[in-house]
Amino acid sequence: MRLDAYLASALNDSRKNVRNYIKQKRVTLSGRVALSAAEKTDGKEVFLDGKKLESRGKIYLLMNKPRGYVSTTENIPESVMSLVPSEFRVKGLAPAGRLDKDSEGLLILTDDGNFAHEIISPSRHMEKVYFVVGAKSFSESDVEAFAKGLTLKDGFKCLPSRLEISRNKNEAFVTLFEGKYHQVRRMAAAVGNHVERLVRLRVGPYLLDGIKEGEVKRFFPGDVKQIKKYDEKEI
Repeated sequence: MRLDAYLASALNDSRKNVRNYIKQKRVTLSGRVALSAAEKTDGKEVFLDGKKLESRGKIYLLMNKPRGYVSTTENIPESVMSLVPSEFRVKGLAPAGRLDKDSEGLLILTDDGNFAHEIISPSRHMEKVYFVVGAKSFSESDVEAFAKGLTLKDGFKCLPSRLEISRNKNEAFVTLFEGKYHQVRRMAAAVGNHVERLVRLRVGPYLLDGIKEGEVKRFFPGDVKQIKKYDEKEI
């Protein structure tokens, strides 16, 4: 890895600034003064002003987004970024996908652009599971309509999806394989219902499980829990 790239990651600083540190002879590699920003390093013996540096690596967070917060990086009070602890607020951190302001639940945030693309790319058909509370009961005809692929009021044809009705007939679990604007709400409207509460429980293998409202949990893409079936008592 190039020395300037390593320093920028470890310090959460710009390439321009870290190159100046090198020019000022403040950086040492394995006991010698670093000569060039292009030098290669494995990060084992890198020091700035005599202090050993550790590369932070990429940040991956699972958030339980409360209702009323916006999936944006804009500097506004209701931004989801205001819920992120300061140690994770690194350059480039952003939501991978969105939840609308009135929705709750799982939101993934990362500064890894490649990982974010894997999460949000339409070609991946990443499975997403939602808990839905409707204004009225869902029916078996709704289940069939979801399974066939609903056509929304604007003419958009949805991919086949799953609607699993709970013991309380106005509650259900919806599984989508795509993610269009307000899709679950629009699908409910297409079968004559209205969503009063919407909670995202899962994105691919990543679960909301155990994360309190408004809190975040750091994870690493290789550490994936066993996917389980949710029960409405857990919501």
